[in-house]
Amino acid sequence: MTKTFIKILALAACLVLLVGSIPVFGASYSTYTYSIDGETQASPAAYTPLSVHDSKSLGLGEKPLDAPTAIETDTEGNVYIADPKNNRILIFDKFYRYKSEITSFVNSEGVADSLNQPQGLCVWEGRDVSENDEYFETKYIYVADTENNRIVVFDGAGEYIRHIEQPESEVFEEGEIYKPSQLAVDSAGRIYVVSLTTYQGIITLTKEGDFAGYIGAQAVSYNALEAIWRKFQ
Repeated sequence: MTKTFIKILALAACLVLLVGSIPVFGASYSTYTYSIDGETQASPAAYTPLSVHDSKSLGLGEKPLDAPTAIETDTEGNVYIADPKNNRILIFDKFYRYKSEITSFVNSEGVADSLNQPQGLCVWEGRDVSENDEYFETKYIYVADTENNRIVVFDGAGEYIRHIEQPESEVFEEGEIYKPSQLAVDSAGRIYVVSLTTYQGIITLTKEGDFAGYIGAQAVSYNALEAIWRKFQ
């Protein structure tokens, strides 16, 4: 009887230890760190999802999401999702209810236009200045229209404002193809663009869309033997 009781206590202790480990090892997203010896060790979850939303819950039954590549929010909690395979930018309210989408528009030349596999977006909110030098609060949606090789800017309601073609500069190699995939805009309106075909670094544009330079370019280094070898290539 005593041995049976001890076995029950041992089993209960094992269950307590197992249950206590669930928050670390049973989290939706496993996280880990490294020991002093370089071995991986389980760590507390870095974050825990509050909710999961799929095409059905987002109200996209007829045309579901297909490999979305970017997500943004604004100060009102609205959610913006780049859905490149469906050639659109989706907009939801803070409760993830469908509001609208950006896919086609009339451009500055009065011609019907549309997005082509837009991979990135950025929602910018702040003060802008009008042509009359008057300041006003506004919201812009910058879209990396990847396969159209440009950036398209819309207002907060999703109406077309302007588009920015491939920047012109002598530092661009001849025949280089410009494919903006992700972008960010700072408080001054400067635009930072990642292009899939550009290795020199992140492209920096002025607020007006003019080329300003590269940032974050990887330093290239090689040893003396490589330097000699390059002379004979």
